[in-house]
Amino acid sequence: MVFRLTQTRVRELEIRHDPAPDTFVEKLRYAPVFLDERPTLFVVAFNLEQCLKPEGVMLLKYMAFFETEEAITEDFKISHFAKANAPAIAYPYLRAFVSQVTSLAGFDCVTLPVKNFASDLKPTRALPGVEAPPPQISSPSE
Repeated sequence: MVFRLTQTRVRELEIRHDPAPDTFVEKLRYAPVFLDERPTLFVVAFNLEQCLKPEGVMLLKYMAFFETEEAITEDFKISHFAKANAPAIAYPYLRAFVSQVTSLAGFDCVTLPVKNFASDLKPTRALPGVEAPPPQISSPSE
């Protein structure tokens, strides 16, 4: 199925000029979101929790909108196109946004690491006789 990125949008952004709590963990979660009322549109939702230097925290909810030429099927929803390819297409826009905003906000510029989204889909190798867990795809609601 053919799809293309049509726009990106910041849903929520919080930047604090305070030290991160000791329990703070940097996280990037993402997942495709499908809209029943728009059969040719889907969104990749990203949630980022990032430490900033010196002494800050960024909490970001970022969305990338994709449009397909045909109605989205159930097969497409579970395919690598929706779970790995679309996030990989949108991620450079997220990286650029984070880099620019952190720099303009007076923090050291944050460059998010390169990410292999396809590796999130690969099941972990199990020991003989032990069933492998299903692949873990991060959910934006976590």
